[in-house]
Amino acid sequence: AAFLSALAGVEIAEAAAQAAVSVLSQVDDITASRVGSGSLERNSKPESEISSNGDTNQNALERAAYADANSLLDKEEQDIERAITGITEVQMKEIQDKFLRFEEMDLQTEKERQQLESMKNLLFIDQLNLSFRRNYT
Repeated sequence: AAFLSALAGVEIAEAAAQAAVSVLSQVDDITASRVGSGSLERNSKPESEISSNGDTNQNALERAAYADANSLLDKEEQDIERAITGITEVQMKEIQDKFLRFEEMDLQTEKERQQLESMKNLLFIDQLNLSFRRNYT
């Protein structure tokens, strides 16, 4: 999942997470509405259809579905966190690599600047020598 998230990008992973959360919210809303309507239906059912602990089979199934949805949501959140962590680590490694290359380029530029400065000094000395030779001859 982390590899796919890294390929897809942060925006796509975020959109997928938001879509998963919205679907799970819809499942929660549907479950809540069924539980609410189930209580009305329970009152209209004969006492023989109600289980001994006071829950109908439908309520038990809805609770199981709700628990499954919550576990899927937790797993999805963990997957997203791992994906984001992986993406962050990859991006930090790329930034560190770029920083090291920048430092190497900076050192190379400094060496070239020093070489140019020494060449400039040598040129100035040559010009002075040439000037003195003209004046003495």
